[in-house]
Amino acid sequence: MNADAAEALMKALLTTLDPEDPAIGPMLNADDQGHRHNVLGKLHEYFSCRRTAGWRMSREGKRMITDYVKQHCGDELEIVMKTANEVVQQTFLFRFPWDMERSIVPVTFDGDIDWCHIPDQDVEWAYMLNRHRYWVALGQAYAMTGDEKYAEVFCRQLEHWIDRNPVLEEPTTDTLTWRPIEAGLRSANWIKALRYMIGSPSLTPSLLGKALISLHEHGEYLAASFTSWKHISNWGVLETCGLYHIALFFPEFTQSAVWREMGEERLKETARLQIMADGIHWEQSPTYHHEVLACYLDCVHLAKLNGSELDDSFCRTVLEMAEASLYWAKPNHRQPMLGDSDDSDIRSILTFAA
Repeated sequence: MNADAAEALMKALLTTLDPEDPAIGPMLNADDQGHRHNVLGKLHEYFSCRRTAGWRMSREGKRMITDYVKQHCGDELEIVMKTANEVVQQTFLFRFPWDMERSIVPVTFDGDIDWCHIPDQDVEWAYMLNRHRYWVALGQAYAMTGDEKYAEVFCRQLEHWIDRNPVLEEPTTDTLTWRPIEAGLRSANWIKALRYMIGSPSLTPSLLGKALISLHEHGEYLAASFTSWKHISNWGVLETCGLYHIALFFPEFTQSAVWREMGEERLKETARLQIMADGIHWEQSPTYHHEVLACYLDCVHLAKLNGSELDDSFCRTVLEMAEASLYWAKPNHRQPMLGDSDDSDIRSILTFAA
């Protein structure tokens, strides 16, 4: 990166950060006083070492978890490693149990990834490509093996996506890469992947800066995308989950406190309107019910990590959803195939709820 590009990146990054934050303020002061030469490096060091809840795992904690996974989660680990190794080769097949649009035929890019590629006129494939769930698999493979190739591929693909998909001026659904639902899901997936990659030499100061700027843009986009119909749409929940991830994992952003309050209000209102008295999502599709429940559980977990509790009525509703799932499940632990639903085993969701 040349000096002009680095200067532009740093200026853009600094505008996203809160000057009142006790860790960020001194760096902004150094920038104001003309000591700019190492601000990106200092920000990289700070974000790599900070103690934000859930951001980093200790070496001992990571070893304990990876040993447990190797011993008890062989089937899940096999899928993660298979997916990660395919993504290293720029081959994409959407096979995870809760992937919304699973695919059967793998697609390989020999050169640059075309983020707007539509195979066999299947536009849903392009949406899945831009949700980046498979990058979480790269992070998990990196944690399991320590092999730098997984981090290097993640960083290369992340930078490629950011460079080729600038944020749109206004939220719209008339796009393959920036529909609000993709922006929400992608935000959570980026953060989950980045948590594994912190400490990798592939995650350079300039790339981390780019990722932070893009996540801030995602936050602004998601904050602006919520229209009245989202209160009764599962889209509204999936988007809000992404916004809540950004707000809690990056309290250093200027708007994070606003986004957190906004997210908590949206979670409360969507749960009030979308979940019926029997605990079932009003669309009565088990897949939609469990997508919404998974997002709500993610948010409950994030709040607990940060030492707080979400609204009591909201938490009761989430519990009622989980209890409904328990009674809804067939004897083989799979959800009924009603509406737009797949034949999915729901024990992973019930375990998370427990």
